[in-house]
Amino acid sequence: MTRIFSTALSVACVSIFVLGCSPSPQSSLDTREADAAAIREADLAWSQANEVEGLDGAMPFYLDDAIMLPPNRPMAIGKNAIREASEAMGLGSASVSVKWQPTKIEVARSGDIGYAIGNVEGTSINSVGNHVPVKGKYIEIWKKQADGSWMVAADMFSSDLPAEPAPATKK
Repeated sequence: MTRIFSTALSVACVSIFVLGCSPSPQSSLDTREADAAAIREADLAWSQANEVEGLDGAMPFYLDDAIMLPPNRPMAIGKNAIREASEAMGLGSASVSVKWQPTKIEVARSGDIGYAIGNVEGTSINSVGNHVPVKGKYIEIWKKQADGSWMVAADMFSSDLPAEPAPATKK
């Protein structure tokens, strides 16, 4: 009797262990394609909101603790710092108009984080009032929220155009 009980207990323990370590049917679902489509839609909506409403339209897409890595400027951490850095670059003002378009989106198998890479185009007005082209690229890190929406955790962009030479200084 003790041997039968011991064998039954061993089988039960092994069964519980195997079932506990097996992925549940829900966790094995691959949602990367749908998540990538959701990030693409959110990224395009973000570009549109920025174009129509400026920074007031763009800022809600960032997480509160998001990080922006702008070109030729220090890292901006948090929405307030991102707004300040954006304003310092003229983003959201009448002198800069940009649109962006994702070209590649990847989502982790876990479905909770992804990235978008794309192109930026537009125009800006330089210091002497001339319209100059804006052309560049970007990478964004997106995090899935508890409600299923996606928000930007990190944003980095740079120009494809040659840097303007620094003004000459007198000795």
